[in-house]
Amino acid sequence: FSQAFDSPRPDLNYFEISLISYSYDGEPMWAKDKRGVWANGFQNCCIISANLATLSGALEPKVGANGSKYWRLYFDVCIRFGGTELEAYLEWEENGITRTSALTIIPGDPIEA
Repeated sequence: FSQAFDSPRPDLNYFEISLISYSYDGEPMWAKDKRGVWANGFQNCCIISANLATLSGALEPKVGANGSKYWRLYFDVCIRFGGTELEAYLEWEENGITRTSALTIIPGDPIEA
């Protein structure tokens, strides 16, 4: 993921993303219909959230097409599958060092069979 900011000291607060699962057979054409409703077989597995405040040292200065200065933050949301529970963490580069930070996993809808 990446986010752009117009300040070198932005208010880095919470980031949130939904992990969506698909439990039907076959390949679906679309995940959502025209109204934004999930298609059959799709559901919110969980919400993954993090406080980005610890990533302030990873902001990279950039120059836009019109010469304006901005700062970009790059980070990955990493998920481990295979155990009895999902494990998730943030990963980013800061001064050439790979750093990690915990994420919070908020359960979503029960998985339908």
